[in-house]
Amino acid sequence: PFKRGICLLGMYGVGKTLAVYVAAQHAKNNGITSIVVENAEQLPKAMLVARQYSPSLVVVEDIDRVTRERDSLCNEIMDALDGVEAKESDVMVLFTSNNADHIHEAMRRPGRIDTFIKIDPPDALAVDKLLRLYGRGRIAASEDLREVCGMLAGQIPAVVREVVERAKLAAVARADDLSDAMNLTENDLRVATRRLLMQQSLFTPKTTDIDTAATSMAAFGRHIVVPALAELRAQGRVSVRN
Repeated sequence: PFKRGICLLGMYGVGKTLAVYVAAQHAKNNGITSIVVENAEQLPKAMLVARQYSPSLVVVEDIDRVTRERDSLCNEIMDALDGVEAKESDVMVLFTSNNADHIHEAMRRPGRIDTFIKIDPPDALAVDKLLRLYGRGRIAASEDLREVCGMLAGQIPAVVREVVERAKLAAVARADDLSDAMNLTENDLRVATRRLLMQQSLFTPKTTDIDTAATSMAAFGRHIVVPALAELRAQGRVSVRN
């Protein structure tokens, strides 16, 4: 059936928004009404319009923001998706979410959201394709980018693009003339990658030895105390819970 609820899942920046907008454009090109709901709270009203102009595709981002609790708004949204008036409608709804756990279980059942599709950050192969895409012909096909791709695997596309932009600066600093600076080498990309990842590490939460030891203690049981932490526990600096 055309009536479907599909939710794209993934961390911020992996391309969920781009994917749903591409889907909306494909729908429009094929004579299907496309409705983009900027505020998920407006979904019930959008569904009324969508049913009048069906077949329709409704795009709703960050649905988890309004369906975490089973309140009146959540009930209204579920009724709009799978209530009596919606049963025979030709309306497909495409959701996005950063956290499926924040979508109420009643909302996650088939009939409301039928399919969840997880979008992962780019792996090494996808990073290679993104680097060459963003490089716009400035990276030779013969360049071996395996090391750089391994370093960037798991990063969002915006990070990959920033690496290319920084690599252009590295190329200018390296090159003897303008024509040479137009070509991005593996080393240019590696230098840019290291600098960007070093910048990102400034915001990575640091785990102290005390945190690590306390976590280990909790995993083994509340009555087991590592001797080196006995004094810290007595001072109230470390607590062990079930």
